[in-house]
Amino acid sequence: MAATLQSPRFEYALVGIAGILLGVATAAAPEVGLLLAVGLLGVCALGLPVAAWAGASVALALGGRTLVAYGLLPEASVQLPIVMAWIALALALVRHRPGSDNRGIVLSLMLAGLGLAIALATAVTGVEPTRGLFYASLLATPFALLAALLLDPPDPPWRHRLFYMLGALLVIQIPITLVQAAQFGIGDPVRGTLMGSDVGAHVVGAVCLIGALWLVLSGRLTPLRATIAFGLAIVPVLSGANQVIFAFPLALLSLVVVNRRRMGLALVIVVGCLGALLALPGINSNYVRGSLSRATEVLKADPATEVASAMLADPAVALLGRGPATTVSHASFLTTEEENPLISGLGLEPATVPSDLGANLLAGSVERPKSSVLGVVGDLGLLGLLAYGVLCAYIVSLARRRHTPLAQVSTVGLTMLLILGYLNDWLEQPPFTLFLALLIGLALATAGDRDEAGPRST
Repeated sequence: MAATLQSPRFEYALVGIAGILLGVATAAAPEVGLLLAVGLLGVCALGLPVAAWAGASVALALGGRTLVAYGLLPEASVQLPIVMAWIALALALVRHRPGSDNRGIVLSLMLAGLGLAIALATAVTGVEPTRGLFYASLLATPFALLAALLLDPPDPPWRHRLFYMLGALLVIQIPITLVQAAQFGIGDPVRGTLMGSDVGAHVVGAVCLIGALWLVLSGRLTPLRATIAFGLAIVPVLSGANQVIFAFPLALLSLVVVNRRRMGLALVIVVGCLGALLALPGINSNYVRGSLSRATEVLKADPATEVASAMLADPAVALLGRGPATTVSHASFLTTEEENPLISGLGLEPATVPSDLGANLLAGSVERPKSSVLGVVGDLGLLGLLAYGVLCAYIVSLARRRHTPLAQVSTVGLTMLLILGYLNDWLEQPPFTLFLALLIGLALATAGDRDEAGPRST
């Protein structure tokens, strides 16, 4: 009987029956047929390695919007990277072998701590449960992807595939952004493969800067590698990603702390970035001078005062916050009255704090009161800040123990994320956070401390 069930004829028969049923269902009700087809593909995909789910999540996060823009995917597919990351974690937990590397288990427990902080804040403040889930999907997903990669590290063939994929995603940004800059001019319309994203110009700039640093650190700069690194480095200038150009040299100082031998390189890049901000007329200099004239907005004085006042007035708010996605987080801004489709879709009451702070009165994204870091404090209180801080500190401690270029790049990327997370809403931007989580996962999952080939292997 077992032999019969495992025979090719039995498998062909199952496939044939499934095809007939799908055909009948599609003819009778196309929506049902589509759901059945997606469900069948999903069941088949559960057998794939965790690395495949992680790679697909990042690839869709960075390239999915281009497919949506050309009508090849529905608009709802931009949420699939989040779903894929959590599926990867679920599969990794199921497949994890007791007694093996426990870093993934530790990170998963810390992630559960963040989830508990969100759940407690949701329950105690009485906000809608869907609001808490929505906030968790933006804030916690990169940690889920990283935990999955630590629980079930990719084997060498899959590591190479992921490097090829990352290299392709990075290199393709160069011609796309050059064409966009020629068509639309320098600035926000230059978004690489993140077409249609309001933050696409900034995210593509950050991704390319991290990729350029990876190339510079990971081996001898041949003419081809130097050309690619230069092409990646100018993307944030083309896209007008001023906050990225500002945060990158500050984050690069963490490289000096991790590896003092890189001090000369770090200082050169720091001076170059700051010089670009101050010296390039019509691109960045006006931005810097304007920001300096509005220093209180840049430093988030108003939202910080709002969050601190609420915490001082109520000990419960200090401990658990005012509720997920209710203060100055990105999730809160997405659920204001100006975003009615999302509010109606999730059944939420509009968040009022962004409107109270005059979020729409300031043109610059850095000057607006939006801040992911302040949002964690305001939404989840000191308990949420502790849970998120412990996660970041644990990841930094793991990366500092490695001496590979990829681990050093990961440290710089995480530092830049935290800086940008204070200046804006970067802790809740899956295209960048998932990209960074995959880099960190590859840096920590490798065996030994040998230098990674980096993007050149792609």
